[in-house]
Amino acid sequence: MKVQQKDLYHGAAITQLVEHDSFKALNKADGKYGHYQVNTDRRFMVKLTEKAAAPRSFTFQPDDLDTLRTDIASGFQTFVVLVCGKTTVCLLEHADFATLIDLNATGQQWIKV
Repeated sequence: MKVQQKDLYHGAAITQLVEHDSFKALNKADGKYGHYQVNTDRRFMVKLTEKAAAPRSFTFQPDDLDTLRTDIASGFQTFVVLVCGKTTVCLLEHADFATLIDLNATGQQWIKV
């Protein structure tokens, strides 16, 4: 199985999450790459950039927004995990990322960090 560069960055995000005391289980939430379920009540989407220096941009496609809306409507605690190259992993709770992107939009959006 070929390992892609994005797999390495997702691994950085996942490692940070599984080290938390409340961690019990990690599963793919569905067929979407980078969309995971933690325990039974939390879902997160990993977005990444390989850019080493700020500012860094993270793009949200319409299907990403659909996924986040569905998770929220289904009652999951929903997070976005931003992987900033090889230096930082940033977890955004629903209230945080909802102020940065319009979840009801139909077009592509981005966050600049």
